[in-house]
Amino acid sequence: MIDLKGARESVSESDVTIVGAGIAGLGLSILLSARGVSSTILERYPDPRRHLRGPLQSINLALSHRGLRVLEMASALDEIRSLLVPMYGRMVHGPESDSFQPYDFDEKAAVFSVRREAIVNSLSNQARKSGRVKIVFSCACTFINLGTKTLSLEDSMGNRSQVAFKRLIGTDGCRSIVRQAIESEMSSGHSSIQCLDHGYKELELDPEVTVNLQLHPHALHIWPGGEFMLIALPNPDGSFTATLFMPRMGPDSFECLNSGSISELLTSHLPRHPELVPALAKSFSRTPVGNIVTVSANRWHSGDTALVLGDAAHAIAPFFGQGMNCALEDCRILSEAIEAGNDWHGIFDTFECGRKPDTEAISLLSRNNYVEMRRSVVEPHYLEKREIVRILTQRYPEQFVPLYSMVAFTSIPYSLALRRHTIQDEIVETLCNPGYPIDFNLADRLVSERLSGLRAGCGSQAWLATAASV
Repeated sequence: MIDLKGARESVSESDVTIVGAGIAGLGLSILLSARGVSSTILERYPDPRRHLRGPLQSINLALSHRGLRVLEMASALDEIRSLLVPMYGRMVHGPESDSFQPYDFDEKAAVFSVRREAIVNSLSNQARKSGRVKIVFSCACTFINLGTKTLSLEDSMGNRSQVAFKRLIGTDGCRSIVRQAIESEMSSGHSSIQCLDHGYKELELDPEVTVNLQLHPHALHIWPGGEFMLIALPNPDGSFTATLFMPRMGPDSFECLNSGSISELLTSHLPRHPELVPALAKSFSRTPVGNIVTVSANRWHSGDTALVLGDAAHAIAPFFGQGMNCALEDCRILSEAIEAGNDWHGIFDTFECGRKPDTEAISLLSRNNYVEMRRSVVEPHYLEKREIVRILTQRYPEQFVPLYSMVAFTSIPYSLALRRHTIQDEIVETLCNPGYPIDFNLADRLVSERLSGLRAGCGSQAWLATAASV
């Protein structure tokens, strides 16, 4: 346990002070240590190894290529390997039947369901082993003056102190105090923070329930409901973590639901799976409704003094499963900028300018995917287009790569994935002709004219090999 005096000494001696000991802060500290950069992480909450924080308001995470790559770089993957549950696709529970929609049409690539605390614990262990990272728990950063390079600290007893820092990086979430300090120094506007109209609530499905239902143990399960949806991700013990997404207010919303009315809602919308209803209703009151907050920060850094990344810079909706993966990729890209750069101002500026278009792209894709998951996945036109995508993917494996594959199974920049997807979707729409075979002469011409081959390392063989290695 480090007191405020120890915290002051650690901050003043470290090359970088990181605010926030979540996945991004821990991952970044490890990558910095590999570059010879020492860091102190300040965390307002107690050490999770010794104190439980109450009901975990944390959707099961979907770990994919971008996050796997950084965890491997941080030597944190082996510790959690046995806790990863591969998901090879989406099991869509429609009103009349179920359909399995693989993430990869060969059904070989997977994303991995994992609990947040498993990743945090592994990264914490590796950070401590590095010898260049100190983590100070129960130590809140309450005020930052970037002009004087000082910050104010407060411990859990209310004791306060001030300390000078050399360089500051905020990985402190969507309400980031580091981002607020950066904005107070700049004259170019403030960040956009939006609480979506839809919220979420975590529900638990015990192993005996899932066995009776014969839920596919290696799939993301979706019950689309139009304006809301229920999803369930598998856990190593055979249980599932279910999450109900729906409007926060209005008819058929969290505002109208309680432990009794949730049964009525689920019964009416899940007629084919009545066994789910009592299990979900039982856990309904255990956790609060979570808000889905997005952030689009106007500026990510102030000179060579401070920077934000991860949710502090660009919190996104969870519907593409990329929040954690994107934040960890931030850490890798900043680490690479440090290796290539000579001064911190240039490093921070290069990181912000190069990374911003990608985070804006994945934010847009995440919102769009919510509509797809809760509604489109059972629509005939969507299913027709998906079949055309499958055929084109097999016919042009290096040119036509589905959006989900580019996002989840490669390191292709998100902005490039979005641009390619826009072109591919236009091609698919052109080839859609219900009841008639695909015009392959037209397809050959469109693909040849509009899609170049992906660079080495981004094609299907690369991401299949990554998935298989885990």
